[in-house]
Amino acid sequence: MGWARLSIRVDDTAISKVQDHRSRSMRRHLFIPLYPLAEWLATHWWSLLYEVETPGREGYERHHSLHFGREGFALPELLIKPMGERVLVEWRSLELPEARIGFPASVTRPWSLRASGIRWPT
Repeated sequence: MGWARLSIRVDDTAISKVQDHRSRSMRRHLFIPLYPLAEWLATHWWSLLYEVETPGREGYERHHSLHFGREGFALPELLIKPMGERVLVEWRSLELPEARIGFPASVTRPWSLRASGIRWPT
């Protein structure tokens, strides 16, 4: 499995901004194998763009949270929620002590993007 440099951004905000406790530095990207994330995105692309949240329905986060696409690798706590013509993106700060890193960025109100403006890697 090959490793790659991954940067996740919403407008000018780096969601993938990571604090590396080992090197005592901050960077705006991760080094991870992309296959698990690409597989999760390919499996859940329709849900990410069109499946709206239904109260009481189980399994929604499995289709909308990067947490379920990380397969043991470090990814930010990112939730993608389609809302008709728009897609709301929420993320929270997250510490991963076993990897000695943390994602300090947190947004308490969702960002709103047009679904047509999302660019998936090619």
